[in-house]
Formats: sequence, structure tokens, C-alpha cells
Amino acid sequence: MQLKFVLKYDLLIWDRFYHSANVHPSFNSGVVYPKVLILAPDWFTCENAYKHLSNVNTDVLKTATMCCIYEGQNIENELYRNLLTQGCDLLVATPTIVNDLIQKRYIHFERLEMIV
Repeated sequence: MQLKFVLKYDLLIWDRFYHSANVHPSFNSGVVYPKVLILAPDWFTCENAYKHLSNVNTDVLKTATMCCIYEGQNIENELYRNLLTQGCDLLVATPTIVNDLIQKRYIHFERLEMIV
């Protein structure tokens, strides 16, 4: 059942990055500006969506930076650090994590183009 959920939006995401002029991660002075946000209800859905999009063998997504963060990971702070240093074009996260990122002012949705 999860696979059907993932396959419904992946073509839209590929199209978004294919038509985007600048596919480099957008971040400025410690704030990340993702272009696509995928909200998943739990860690299992986060992992499935991230793995599915990571396994896609297209040149479009190879140039995009993807991040997957959900609560309960032992390396959550390290993932936040990576997010802030490398930027992120496509963020897959749970609502709790997105709320935490907003509260800490690590993320801004000024350049957001799509929410799934």
C-alpha cells in the first residue's frame, strides 16, 4: 500500500526539478530553503519515500539534495547539522520534525514550490 502512495507524486517531483533552472541547494546563513517538502505521518513512510526517490536513476534527482529526518533517530542532531551545512532541495520529514526545524529557525519556506 505504501508503494502506491509514493508512486502518485514522484513524477510531479521529477518534473519540478527538471524544469527548475537552479537545482543547487538553497541555504543562506544557517537557514535552509527547500523547494519540495514531503510530509510523512511516521518514520516508516519517511523511509519508504526517501528510499524510493533515492533509487530513482534519473539525472534530474542526482543533482538534487535530498534529506530524510524523522523523530527517534539517534543521530537527529547530526542530521540537522548536515541539513544546515549541505542544504536541501527535497526534504522528507514528519510534521514534528518540520515544526522543530521551524521553531529553531533552521528552515524557511520562502522558496517552497511543492508540498506533498
